[in-house]
Amino acid sequence: MSTEEMVQEKAKTPHFFDRLWPKRTVALVLGLSMIVALLVPAAFRTDRQETETEEPQRIAAQEEAAEQSEPQETTAFHDAFLTAYELCALAQSQGDYDAALEQAEECLRLAQTKEERVTALAQKGDALFALERYAEAGETYREILEADAADLVSLYVLNSKLARCQLLEGELEDALMSCNLALEQAESDAQRAEILAVRGVVLYGGGAFAEAKTDFEDALAAGYENPELLQTQIEQCEQQLAAEAGGEQAFAAPGQPTSAAQAQTTMPEPTEREKNAAVYYFSGKYAEAAAEFRKLLGKSYYYSDMQLYSNIAKCEYLLGNYPAAVENCTSGLQQKGDEERAALYTLRASAYMTLGESALAAPDFEAAIAYGASDPKLNALQAAICYYFSEDYEKCIALGEPLIDEPGYEEATLWVGFARYMRGELDMAAELLGRSVDLEQSYSRKDELYRIKARCEFQLGRFEQTIASADSGLAAAAELGEENSLITAELHYLRGAACLSIGQYEAARSDLNAALELGAENEYEVLAQLTLCEFLLADYENAARHGEQAMDLGGPTSDLCYWVGLSQFSIEQYEKARSTLQFCQELEPTKENIWFYIGVCSFSMEDYETAIGQFTASIEADEPAADRSRYNRAICYLQREAYEKAKEDLETAANGTSEDVAADAKALLDNLKAVLG
Repeated sequence: MSTEEMVQEKAKTPHFFDRLWPKRTVALVLGLSMIVALLVPAAFRTDRQETETEEPQRIAAQEEAAEQSEPQETTAFHDAFLTAYELCALAQSQGDYDAALEQAEECLRLAQTKEERVTALAQKGDALFALERYAEAGETYREILEADAADLVSLYVLNSKLARCQLLEGELEDALMSCNLALEQAESDAQRAEILAVRGVVLYGGGAFAEAKTDFEDALAAGYENPELLQTQIEQCEQQLAAEAGGEQAFAAPGQPTSAAQAQTTMPEPTEREKNAAVYYFSGKYAEAAAEFRKLLGKSYYYSDMQLYSNIAKCEYLLGNYPAAVENCTSGLQQKGDEERAALYTLRASAYMTLGESALAAPDFEAAIAYGASDPKLNALQAAICYYFSEDYEKCIALGEPLIDEPGYEEATLWVGFARYMRGELDMAAELLGRSVDLEQSYSRKDELYRIKARCEFQLGRFEQTIASADSGLAAAAELGEENSLITAELHYLRGAACLSIGQYEAARSDLNAALELGAENEYEVLAQLTLCEFLLADYENAARHGEQAMDLGGPTSDLCYWVGLSQFSIEQYEKARSTLQFCQELEPTKENIWFYIGVCSFSMEDYETAIGQFTASIEADEPAADRSRYNRAICYLQREAYEKAKEDLETAANGTSEDVAADAKALLDNLKAVLG
């Protein structure tokens, strides 16, 4: 048969995943999910990377394994057996499974009691499993089951591990039976969740997608430790069911038949390399799987090159090689066909997102939606997040806002709220962030959300709401236990500033001092607000002290200088007060009564000539205190013995609009006339 005829013949045959071939379980792992976590239960898990674990952790792990997979009364072991057992356990902990197997065999040779034999068999099974000799491991676990050792080991653990061996060997019927037995023997929700997840994989592998979906859902309800993984498996089941309902195949391949007659053609067995690639992936050996998939490029009739690049990219992603994942996704997207295009865009976007390349990730998530992503709403949410981090707040809002009321996607409320805040849309931001505080999300703490909400309300002048949000934020921080002092400090600041704005000065002072003690990042603002608070409380000494600290930080406002200058004057620091008020005048020349207060400082320093000039400036500027400035200038003239000028000023002040100044001026004028005659 010619090469062309062989190609045409293969084009007539269905994809091997569409037959109930025992190795069909590998179809599951060619999705985006990572299924290896289901393969080894925590009680028996062996991992070559554990060789790097520190000794105390290694000992604890050995003790945990001993509690679940070995006899409890180790004191019954005789010395020779115990020595071999300890050497076996040591080799296991160091990842030397060949040596562990050798010592387990020695334990079997030395075993004198049923307890010792069962212990040796358990060690042997674990070593064989770690060496990927699944058939032999399964036979070893089966031997323990046949030894009637229910009083020594957990039948649930044995059957669940046996099920995994059978699954990896493609013995789906036997794996299903072992799963059913383990399910009957499960003693907790955690055990039920674990074995239901394994049985779901078995059922999926046999093409029973509806039953597999039910098992994954039940495992999820029982509290499976990785709900995100199960959710992905449920989605894949739904995709398979939808494909069956539509008369389509869930896995595309080159030359896929389009007629029923063609679909009935017998399919040849897959090559060893194609089997090995999928089994490596299924076993969590992603580097080996990627290498095998790469060797198939341009040579496989079961996978298109687009699918192969997709599988390689998934392996690289799971290995944490995100640049390599991006590169292979890009190569896959350059191939013809659309069967993997949505998955490739999604995976590349996820890799970009992990690399912090949000501006590149966002359009990829959108492209995946355009090509029929399996969960377009999730892609839209991820795109919205990426647009937020790339500071395209408009697109973040456009993609996220439609998801706000969508069950399962409410996290969009958080990101749209952040985007609204960054755009200065404070009213909407406050409302959305208020809704976000009870959402299940891992990006922001509750106290952080209350902090931003309080910021919005404070800037909007809603001081009562600011105080309420700050109260909630501080309560949330206390509940979290692990206090973030910077968040707590700003909550105290915001509450203090709001209290100050509504005249609750003592409460404000307490909060502002708390913010300082916690190391508030906005130290200048805290000190400035505290200065005003203490000034209004007539605590001029502390007002001057805190105000001077704020001025030392740089960039003081005219208001701050004003409060500090008047506080310094009130505690008789006249020279400092005059200097501070003159600086205030430089910042704001028309500050109310600024000439008057500078004049008072000079007068208090007995610098009458300077004071006269400043009071004159106050009169000429027609400051609100101009009448008092005229009266004070008269006193300065008296000190300078310029009686006629003093008399003239007093006469004018006595006829002024300020009644208290007029009374003082009239009294002083009468005294002056009595003296001068």
